[in-house]
Amino acid sequence: MPSLLYIVRRSPFMYSDLERASELASMQKEEGNDVGMVLMQDAVLITKKSEKSKMLEEIMVNGINIYVIEADCNARGINEMIIEGVKKVGYEEFIDLVMENYEKTVSF
Repeated sequence: MPSLLYIVRRSPFMYSDLERASELASMQKEEGNDVGMVLMQDAVLITKKSEKSKMLEEIMVNGINIYVIEADCNARGINEMIIEGVKKVGYEEFIDLVMENYEKTVSF
């Protein structure tokens, strides 16, 4: 069973990268793959509690692990407003996810 890590960087309020990544990730999860998603740069904005964050909650309900780069949350002032279930990681942990935890990565 392959494992895939999706990396999303651009704002979900301006681009459809997160939607496309979540569709692909959900299809992969349905096929029995281990799937995770890392949000970094402006993509972290979706993790702030809001109406838009419901899309992220639906992704997690499907069993997809969601990681967020903590430094990017700090830079945007949302570190204390992250929805429950999202795992904060540092850059070192991000590298571990890419190099050790998941076999393949897909970047948006």
